[in-house]
Amino acid sequence: MTATAQYRGDYAILGDAHDTIPSMFARQVAANAQLGHAQFATISPSTGFVSLNDGTVPGQISGGVLAESEIAPVTAVATGGLATVRLSQQWFVRRAASTLSNDGFSESDVGVPFWIANENTPGKLSHTSSANRSLGGLVFGFDKGSGTPNLWCGMVPWLIARATILANSFGLPAFRVTDANAAATLSETLLTSPQKHGVVTGIRYVGAAVTASDSTYATFTVAKRDGAGGAAVTLGTLVTKTTSGSGCGDITAFIPMAFTLTATAADLQILETDIITITEAKASTGVQVVGQIELTIKVG
Repeated sequence: MTATAQYRGDYAILGDAHDTIPSMFARQVAANAQLGHAQFATISPSTGFVSLNDGTVPGQISGGVLAESEIAPVTAVATGGLATVRLSQQWFVRRAASTLSNDGFSESDVGVPFWIANENTPGKLSHTSSANRSLGGLVFGFDKGSGTPNLWCGMVPWLIARATILANSFGLPAFRVTDANAAATLSETLLTSPQKHGVVTGIRYVGAAVTASDSTYATFTVAKRDGAGGAAVTLGTLVTKTTSGSGCGDITAFIPMAFTLTATAADLQILETDIITITEAKASTGVQVVGQIELTIKVG
């Protein structure tokens, strides 16, 4: 098949023709929805219509903020879609972050996803005890003038934020631990080969309950090897001693227990060529452990 060059095709640039990413775009409004200037709007993945998000509606697509200078019209029709609004996905400031504990931002939060705490407020948490949120976009530190976060929200930053979340918490295949008996041990064996460049952010055990003991306990050691004959370098350990015995204490069934990561930050860095291993040792008669070990890395 031969392609034919077309002299003058039908073509129109979205936006103002100067931005690679359109700064403004129009969306139809959901039934009985009304938006106010510069408030967070989300798009329903089932209808494609837009409405304000009060921070309790998860799984929506970020639409940015209302670009109109006044309150938008409302469609009082059950099907919606009769009113149209313009949304902006430009960077903006003067939206103070949530004041809930661990829900605000700092100057070091650059390229960090934010969630819609309510129609006027960004937050760092994906959910609270009372609300499950929708992803809004990205934060890029603080604006010196207003003291508020530099925000970028809309469909494009929403897509990037989703990818960022995956890259910041990339789960590797879990290793299954199934002790045949309390005395069973595990010589150093392969956990996984990440073949990713990044840093280990967490290791945890999830499985059956384990009773802590300072005399009969298990010690798990997760380490990395360079794949070229180098020695094992410890990434993290889990010791089922009591807390007074410098261990993790009792492990409740199916409640994750975090490993203690090495205090040497450089040792947590992972290369594409690294091999991750795991070892299980027992003290005295030991303790039976049945569950899995999960390792998470931040890619970058």
